[in-house]
Amino acid sequence: MHRFMQVRAPVQVSQGNLVPVQQAMYRYKILSGDSRFLMHKFMP
Repeated sequence: MHRFMQVRAPVQVSQGNLVPVQQAMYRYKILSGDSRFLMHKFMP
């Protein structure tokens, strides 16, 4: 997972599109079990 993030994020950022990066971070936090972060983001 860490390898995926390290490879994926710089490519998306270099293209000037931060949305896929943010979505990837949300998925990473879901897999990390940080559900409270997502609940706050999508349902404040």
